[in-house]
Amino acid sequence: MVQKENNGVNIRLFSIEEQPELLNEASLLASKALVYFQQIIGNSPTKQLDIILDEKGMEYPGVITVGSILQPTKALEHHIVHEIAHQWFYGVVNNDPYYHAWLDEGLTELASSLFLSTQENRNMDKIFNQDLLNNIKKQPSNLPLDKYELGEQSNYIYGQASIKLWNVFNENGGKKPLNVF
Repeated sequence: MVQKENNGVNIRLFSIEEQPELLNEASLLASKALVYFQQIIGNSPTKQLDIILDEKGMEYPGVITVGSILQPTKALEHHIVHEIAHQWFYGVVNNDPYYHAWLDEGLTELASSLFLSTQENRNMDKIFNQDLLNNIKKQPSNLPLDKYELGEQSNYIYGQASIKLWNVFNENGGKKPLNVF
């Protein structure tokens, strides 16, 4: 376990794998993401955030699970940031995850991408590749989960929803420079 206090939140990172360097890097990333989201979204909804590195990503108030520390670094980073953003989108701004999964996943993916674009100094339009929209069937993002073909849910709920939200965001002033580090 690695523990760190940041911006009024106690962040605890748990893993069964003995890789202290990667745990420390993951802890630093989690701290940065938490500070960023507190500045662009609002105060953390919890005073403690437990991050458990296991096999699957899932969010709960004050607790997130992310894929194993043995994942490729970029994938692990994205999962950590994404699940932390869920502390606000689903943790605070709640919805029915069966009928309206696009709402929390789209907002979470947008917030995660904003953070990662700031960290990596990348253009959001390159992150949200509009080609994705051209390569999937034209279908709404706001359908119940059982209305998508197996394996296609992510294209609409995460991909299409976040791209469309980015377009709305961008058409209304876009991303103002915010450097919180």
